[in-house]
Amino acid sequence: MDYNWRTPGFTRLAILAATVFVLGYSMGNKFSFTLTLILLVAIAFQGIQLLRMVESPPEKPSPKPVEKPAQQEAPIKFDDVAQFFRILFSTWGSVLLPL
Repeated sequence: MDYNWRTPGFTRLAILAATVFVLGYSMGNKFSFTLTLILLVAIAFQGIQLLRMVESPPEKPSPKPVEKPAQQEAPIKFDDVAQFFRILFSTWGSVLLPL
């Protein structure tokens, strides 16, 4: 799934709407000049950031480099694998294969 550059806009808009709601609620219940001033500054800042984000061109994703598989230093030999299973089944054989 590709990254949609508009997705952060919804989050910023929701935060801005919540701030406006808090401003309206605080104006309706108790008027506090300090709180009103702080909320107005926050709304102005959020609005400016939202406009900057919407007006900026979308960023193009950088191409991912193609990773080559790592070269093994020494290939696995049949004897190594056979010895591993021989040791595994001699110690854990009764647990792994109950009769």
